[in-house]
Amino acid sequence: MMIIAMKFLGKSVEKGINWLSVAAGGFFDGITAGVDALVETLQTILLFPHPLVMMVIIAALGYYASAKNYKLLSREGWKAGRFLTLFIFFGLLLLERRMLLKIVDTVVMEFDYWYIIALILVIFIPGYQYYKKAKKSGLFSKSGFEAGGKFKHPIQFVVLLLAFLFLSKKYVGLIVMQQSYWEDTMLTLALVVASALLALVIGIPLGIWASRSDRVEGTVRPILDFMQTMPPFVYLIPAILFFSVGNVPGVVATVVFSLPPGVRLTNLGIRGVQPNVVEAARSFGSSDRQLLYKVQLPLAKPTILAGVNQVIMLALSMVVIASMVGAAGLGQAVYKGILTADVALGFEAGLGIVLVAILLDRVSQEIGNTERKSEE
Repeated sequence: MMIIAMKFLGKSVEKGINWLSVAAGGFFDGITAGVDALVETLQTILLFPHPLVMMVIIAALGYYASAKNYKLLSREGWKAGRFLTLFIFFGLLLLERRMLLKIVDTVVMEFDYWYIIALILVIFIPGYQYYKKAKKSGLFSKSGFEAGGKFKHPIQFVVLLLAFLFLSKKYVGLIVMQQSYWEDTMLTLALVVASALLALVIGIPLGIWASRSDRVEGTVRPILDFMQTMPPFVYLIPAILFFSVGNVPGVVATVVFSLPPGVRLTNLGIRGVQPNVVEAARSFGSSDRQLLYKVQLPLAKPTILAGVNQVIMLALSMVVIASMVGAAGLGQAVYKGILTADVALGFEAGLGIVLVAILLDRVSQEIGNTERKSEE
């Protein structure tokens, strides 16, 4: 009986989707045109400038997000934002093979002894740092090793080692990608931004509505549970039937998959505002609109921004899956690597997705961080 019931349910859903795809064809065509226009606009914006210019712009955005609580051009601001800024710039540079090869050809290949200079730097800079810390205690004593054995910034040694590999002609091939992933990276970024933007435009107002009505929350909660537990591959089936193949079904499936955290955390943040604060605002004559915009939303901002971060991360996690229905970007390269068992292609495109994920995660987290960091 259970098997018969499941088959009946599956057939009913299939008939409903087929009927809806015919009856509401004009509506879905309108959605397709709108989403396509949004994605193409974002892709044009990201690909129009020279890659180096776009790298600087994105790195500057990361610097601003990290250092906005300080004076941007101060020493404290640079200390707060330097790591994210440099990581974004050099990470994106790694994905642009043509520019990287041009740098290698014009800087490295013209000089035969770069590797000697790089090796000297790798040895000299950490060695000089050790000397400054350990000279009072004795360079080769136990106390000297304890004093000088810990670097203040251990990552600098890794950076210098990578510089040694880069500047040594023998190892140039280790850090240059097989192909350029810049265009694919920008297409992926456009898809993620478009999907996250649509999910937030729907999710945040729905979360506000749910926070103001227990009946709405009770209705929305099981739907969100269903959306979060359904395997993401399943969303691709109706998306293809409604929107054919390409970027649009990938964006629609991504929006459905990434929507729940935005709704849940917006609802949670507003409901988490202390009742005495709400009562105090009402006692001063605040209207419902003033209470929402001037009291509840500002106090719920950290929770809502955590939801924004989760939406962005879930949208990025759908990149590879959405490539199965024709969505462009790094996901296509990963999918091609899977189909052809090309380990190098899959790894390089996967590395690009990791860089984009770290970029989006850190920038969205820093934007939500409004507290001034204590000076070291």
